[in-house]
Amino acid sequence: MIGNAALKISPEDLEALLSQQHISRAQREFTPTDDKWALNYEESSPSLSKVETAFEVDARPYFRLALARFAAINSADSVFNVAKYLSMLINDTHNLNNILDPIQFVSLKAQRGEEREYQLSTIRGFLRYWHASQLWGVSDEFISVTDKLTFKGNEKGRAVKIGCPIEGPYTPIEMQAFITGINNAFAQRTLSITPYLIALIFAQRGIRRVQMVELVFGDFTQANGKYWMNTPRGKQRGVEYRGAFTEFEISEDLYHAVELQKAHVLSELSAVQPNIKEVADCLPVFPDFNVLSRQTTSSDKDITAEHHVTRESIGATLKKIERIIDVKSERTGVTLRLGSTRFRRTVGTDMAREGYGIGPIATALDHTDHQNAGVYIETSAEIATRLDQRLGKMLAPMAQAFAGVIVTDERSAIRGNDPLSRVRTEDGEENIGTCGEYSFCGSNGPVACYTCLKFQPWLYGPHEDVLIQLYQEREETLAVTGDETIAGVLDLQILAVEDVINRCAEMKRGMEAANNG
Repeated sequence: MIGNAALKISPEDLEALLSQQHISRAQREFTPTDDKWALNYEESSPSLSKVETAFEVDARPYFRLALARFAAINSADSVFNVAKYLSMLINDTHNLNNILDPIQFVSLKAQRGEEREYQLSTIRGFLRYWHASQLWGVSDEFISVTDKLTFKGNEKGRAVKIGCPIEGPYTPIEMQAFITGINNAFAQRTLSITPYLIALIFAQRGIRRVQMVELVFGDFTQANGKYWMNTPRGKQRGVEYRGAFTEFEISEDLYHAVELQKAHVLSELSAVQPNIKEVADCLPVFPDFNVLSRQTTSSDKDITAEHHVTRESIGATLKKIERIIDVKSERTGVTLRLGSTRFRRTVGTDMAREGYGIGPIATALDHTDHQNAGVYIETSAEIATRLDQRLGKMLAPMAQAFAGVIVTDERSAIRGNDPLSRVRTEDGEENIGTCGEYSFCGSNGPVACYTCLKFQPWLYGPHEDVLIQLYQEREETLAVTGDETIAGVLDLQILAVEDVINRCAEMKRGMEAANNG
């Protein structure tokens, strides 16, 4: 027998409830009788006509009703995970016909194995909600029996623990290369303000895509010389669209990038909404212009989740950035793979390396479970890499950190006829190349020049002297601070100079071979 103290609803009333439109946490309307539910603006659930076969026939309409109410207070991902894991159980377990039978549920634990039993934990969480909601279907006996079960969670932080070069956190060198890449692309106008801002927010804050899409301009403020970002807590259970926030300090550069994006959004919308500036703070930082253009926006009440871009759009933008900047990883030698999760892992890793405890890391990453944050503490001792001359020569060909163009001599360079364009060694005694930038440049030359698109190092310039100076400076910084992170600030520049030296040597060999031929 299934059921609890709750009574069955009459067939007529049950059908009426299932036929009513429900509202998801993302403010999307859906009907429980539909086969697939669109709970957000991005994706639909698995086929519920298949998923419900995990239950006896009498329980199936109650399953749909319970799941619909669950969707009102939980994220679409949480709902979809319940449906997805039930679907996986059906595929893998041929005789599953009543998951609400305590014996069947207990037997599934052994069948799933430790690596997949976290799926049962997710399903049990929903079934507990169903029981607590006083809808008929889940028995008191089921709850009593399954409450005694313990499940091994999905392995926490494996990519962080093993330092995975594909899914794990970025190394300091990779992050330096990424920042340099987006700055160069933005300066060259191959990257517009919207993707540039997305990249900056991911790099500095490591927020989730769902948090990124919910941002509005009013979330960014300035006070007493400091800049703040009020971050929506997009993944928390029971939290509605923009229903809870956590405030973090951000850099001045990020704040000014937000102001540029605001000007862009207002410019795009002002043609169809002349008074749009009056509600600028209510507008999404990353809006769906098609939706916003079809209505008049007079207050924050006019803005819903529908007016923001989707998570998939943010993910697609990251892939676009990846292609445009084409930064190489010093670990793999191929284009650096960009992903929002990797930026989150990098923020956690960097905080652990800087000595932060589990609590601050969990807060920064918006974790409610400190078990996730603990992974960064456990691995912090293995993070730093000491770059010496031997390792630098090995990594330079893979990192490809040099961004400019090597010229045979000053006459071959852009602005080569301008003596003010010469880039000199740090002591000012020798010239190493030409700057192709016509406007003012505030970079710290010559060190920063080697990662700049406008730098044209001379083929026969004294680049080895620059490299020796950089290695010496790195060792001196490490000796004074004892901190590999601080000393590592120069690592990308070191690899860029190594790269120039290698390319110059290759060009010289080619020229020599041509002359001898």
